[in-house]
Amino acid sequence: SKKIFGNENPIGKTITYNATNLQNELIVVGAVIKDLSHNSSFKFDAVLSEDTNNKIDWYIGNKNSWGTQNYISYFRIPTNGNINLINQKLKNIPLTDVEEGFKSSIKLSSLPLQNSYFETPDIEIQRHGNHLTIIIIRITGILILLLACINYINLVSTQKIKRLRNIGILKVLGSKKRKIIQLISTESGLVLLITSALVITLLYFLTEGLNRLTQSQFTLAEILSGWNLVVFILILIVTLLITGIIPGIILSSNETTQLLKNKISINHKNYLRNILLVFQFTISIILLTSILFIKKQNNFLISKD
Repeated sequence: SKKIFGNENPIGKTITYNATNLQNELIVVGAVIKDLSHNSSFKFDAVLSEDTNNKIDWYIGNKNSWGTQNYISYFRIPTNGNINLINQKLKNIPLTDVEEGFKSSIKLSSLPLQNSYFETPDIEIQRHGNHLTIIIIRITGILILLLACINYINLVSTQKIKRLRNIGILKVLGSKKRKIIQLISTESGLVLLITSALVITLLYFLTEGLNRLTQSQFTLAEILSGWNLVVFILILIVTLLITGIIPGIILSSNETTQLLKNKISINHKNYLRNILLVFQFTISIILLTSILFIKKQNNFLISKD
């Protein structure tokens, strides 16, 4: 609107429209819409009324044919509407006027707009995503989070010998196993709070780079709102449980006398820690190998004639 009319009100004014099948057609501006949000399902610059298409001779004849499937239809149902009943009615629409060659390809049904992002890639006017890609990204994120948790557990466990005497003194003073687990969990919670503050600070400075990388327009407020915020809080809770309770159980499982006399063997087999280390290195190797594989594939696609 600003490009063509500047600051003037464009409603009711005419512009000349030229297309492959329609030349020098004067069309009237009926409305101006604000720019669509960057995460909208739809992507277009302008909307033409069907009356414009009706001025094309071949289009009118084609439109009246039952074999024509030119348009995607959107409709809104009442809040208490039954979509299953609507779909059943759509299926019952007779196709008697449809040519035999088209009947087998016509299936009348509907689906929620929120499902169309992944399920209808043939609708060109909408943005679409690959469900498998999203699953892979989620799994990768969970694995990286697990690696971070395992790192923390291993760091706490390696300090076990230094802390055993302290825990022994706590037990002598009357602290139960639950209190010791709470102590370790509190320490883990403080680390998580500091980490969360650091993450939010980094997000503030790195969001612009993320947008350039993904060709998006996210803001920090969008990243930390709605379900994203719920997931973020859930991750903090789960991480606190993993990094607080597990080390707490490990450190509080020894007898008080052994703790005070420092008779715990340093060389005893710690199966849990060994399992965590093996898991950690396995996942790290898989992720690094995947990155190298993808990089080689991209280089091959770019360089191949």
